[in-house]
Amino acid sequence: MTQTLSPDRSQPGVQAVSSQREWYALGIVDDLVSAREAFERREWAAAYDRLSEVDPSALGTDELMELATASYLVGQRDATVRALQRAYQINEDAGDRRAASMCASWLGIVLTI
Repeated sequence: MTQTLSPDRSQPGVQAVSSQREWYALGIVDDLVSAREAFERREWAAAYDRLSEVDPSALGTDELMELATASYLVGQRDATVRALQRAYQINEDAGDRRAASMCASWLGIVLTI
């Protein structure tokens, strides 16, 4: 059954979110958009804050690399290492050895510094 989102149900064509899980997914999308915008503006602290609030299992490799970059630039070395490790594992599991090796290289650099 499709319902409208507006409280007065006067906006035809707007479908309601039918479950708590869908609301959660919409929240993640909003968080990721906000984080990406902050990252593109080079607002590293804001990007780090927004990305680190999202469940890590919901982040793709692009978002994980953004999290690694932002966290490194705001001095959160442990968060950088975790993001790079997760990105490495996702790429390795997907068979993308080139991307996995890039993550491993960055991980080696971060751990060396």
